[in-house]
Amino acid sequence: MPLAPMHLRPGDLVEVRRPEEIASLLDGEGKAGGMPFMPEMLDACGKVFRVQRRGQKTCVDGHPLRRFPGDDVVILDGPRCDGGGHDGCGHGCRIFWKEAWLRPAPDGIVEP
Repeated sequence: MPLAPMHLRPGDLVEVRRPEEIASLLDGEGKAGGMPFMPEMLDACGKVFRVQRRGQKTCVDGHPLRRFPGDDVVILDGPRCDGGGHDGCGHGCRIFWKEAWLRPAPDGIVEP
């Protein structure tokens, strides 16, 4: 069952949920709301990051425009795709995160 969006804002501190928590939110194709949880994202699990911005849409050369109508996608300040699951791509793309894969940072955490 999907979690309700948190409506995170830039500057909010969040912790990426543990892999097993995230796995319980994914469908049979490893996606939540059509968005894949990629192997490159595993390294961020259990770590705290600041929300950099909300994600509303993305466009990448060679791919159609993609919108995130659920208003539940953010970009975190820090983690980037290392290309490991994409034939060694070296672009270092920002990663889109479903809010359900995150939780508010534990009390007392001031900076990631």
